[in-house]
Amino acid sequence: MRLALLPLLFLVVASLVACAPGELDADALLDPDSCAACHPVHFEQWSGSMHAYTGVDPLFTAMNQVFLEDTGDRDPDYCVSCHSPMAVRAGESDLATAPDHLKGVTCVACHLVDEVPEDHNAGQSLADDGVIRGGIADPVETGAHDSKYSLLHDRNDPSSSSLCGACHCVFTPDDIHVERTFFEWRETVFASHDLTRLTCSRCHMRGTNGPVAVGEDMPIRRRHDHSWPGVDVALTNFPGRDEQLSLIQGELDDSLYAQLCVEPGPAGVEVAVRLENVGGGHSFPSGSTVDRRVWVEIRAFAGKEEIFSSGVVEDGQPVTANGDPTTWLIRDQHEDANGDPVDWMWQAETVRSNLLEAPVTLDPTSPAYLHYQERRLPIYTGIPDRVTMRVRMRATALEVFDALAEQTDLDPNLAQEQPTFDLGSTVLEWTGGLESLGTCVD
Repeated sequence: MRLALLPLLFLVVASLVACAPGELDADALLDPDSCAACHPVHFEQWSGSMHAYTGVDPLFTAMNQVFLEDTGDRDPDYCVSCHSPMAVRAGESDLATAPDHLKGVTCVACHLVDEVPEDHNAGQSLADDGVIRGGIADPVETGAHDSKYSLLHDRNDPSSSSLCGACHCVFTPDDIHVERTFFEWRETVFASHDLTRLTCSRCHMRGTNGPVAVGEDMPIRRRHDHSWPGVDVALTNFPGRDEQLSLIQGELDDSLYAQLCVEPGPAGVEVAVRLENVGGGHSFPSGSTVDRRVWVEIRAFAGKEEIFSSGVVEDGQPVTANGDPTTWLIRDQHEDANGDPVDWMWQAETVRSNLLEAPVTLDPTSPAYLHYQERRLPIYTGIPDRVTMRVRMRATALEVFDALAEQTDLDPNLAQEQPTFDLGSTVLEWTGGLESLGTCVD
């Protein structure tokens, strides 16, 4: 039995004793530990998720500090409203002094939401009635709290995406749209077409069959997973890190369709790379895309000799420091009014983007049907007999760690904990030499 299961087994055993009727007051509902006894599976998954980590993430803490200093404390709740909403609601925006149980996106930060008046910047409204809302149409009565069915929590209903979207869509204080995940999804076939409809939770909260709560004769439900894999992962000693890494890799492996072609070119040979976002319900990458680093590595060989490379980045090396102008880097670039790059998203006046967009139509006659991007790279040094490619990703650029370490007390060694992912569907190899020019692999 894996050691990772021991905390869950402990919770299950403890819950058989502790999960007994007893009304939770308003203060108890604020504490995720109060939920653990009756909902051990959900609690164990949440405890290793980025929703739990975000309130103690040193990277976020450092960036929020720089934001406050750079803007003169213009809006102390701006970042924390999404990263620790219940702390803000309790008047505890300073996470250094906020009680631990208010940090992060806690249970009631989602399950008390009764409407979403604004579709961005923490636009959710939380009820004060103590009723726990969920996606179960016939909740079992419990003495711990009142329960209620909510369309906003039903992952099969399109409106449920707005609950997630209000924090995964961010405008700066100057009204520049810098994080667009929810708006990106709204334009795709996953939001608009009945045959392909997928909500945020259908992808990021895949589930298993089992009882939602501990107790005798509890019905078997479709129990939503509360791990929420995306691309970010805990960078410190935090529960469930290995599980998160595995889940993230699984999400990334099927995100893109890649094709690698080696063809005759005007002055020799050309390598053509085509990338298409087929598995993301939004653009790729998404979220804080100015800080993401997604790039394509190409290497060409004649025998044992490497005759061409593009996008080769050593471990521990920032992507933008490799000095290779041919590197295909996929990201947002934030700029000021003069078109010069800015350091931080809240300084942006314009956004320049080359993200891989998700499909927006199923109609093959529509001009929008083809949504791939392609790059062609000439090789002047010979004809390769082997060409390899892969798409690589870092959720946060190493440059960001360096910049924050210079301005705050962030440990510069934390950058070493940022993993570099290779997207499985994009790891390709072309072989054949002169007689195979004009062929492709995918």
